[in-house]
Amino acid sequence: MNIFNRINNELEELAFKRNEEQIEEIDAIGCVLYSNNKFNILVKYFGKPKENEIREEAIRLREALYYLNYNIWNSYYLVCVEDSVSKDFTYLLEKETKGLRKYVIKSISDFDRIPFFDKSQSGNDFEIEFSDEEGNAEVAKILELVKRNNGLETNLTNQKVNEIIQEFTGEEES
Repeated sequence: MNIFNRINNELEELAFKRNEEQIEEIDAIGCVLYSNNKFNILVKYFGKPKENEIREEAIRLREALYYLNYNIWNSYYLVCVEDSVSKDFTYLLEKETKGLRKYVIKSISDFDRIPFFDKSQSGNDFEIEFSDEEGNAEVAKILELVKRNNGLETNLTNQKVNEIIQEFTGEEES
């Protein structure tokens, strides 16, 4: 139960707000709902977890959130368990695709496996150091072309990358 309390504290530290509204479907399952501007996180402690029970709950929770107009694609189920749970249990449960996306949390270090909880994330800010003038100019030109094609905010398609390379080299496609 200690991990459940630590997870609740971590979520509050990461600016997630506990949902104070009574949602019968979620309360009946025994979950706590946290939200921020982007994600919905459901947390529940299991003393003796059973795979089938958790899978069924993940499906019911997804349906409940859907009918309450929550964004189910950005909703996650944190399953808090004791450290003695096997790696096989964790792997099989997290890879299950039905219902909400699930993460098994045995210790606070499991937060490191969840990408959107990374406290050290700095977004798209990066710095590049150059060793010579010629390399500096070439890389600066490539970065400018990537920025102009919105490559810092989205994944560029192979075709778009080829177009950037052609523009950079000044060659026509053969």
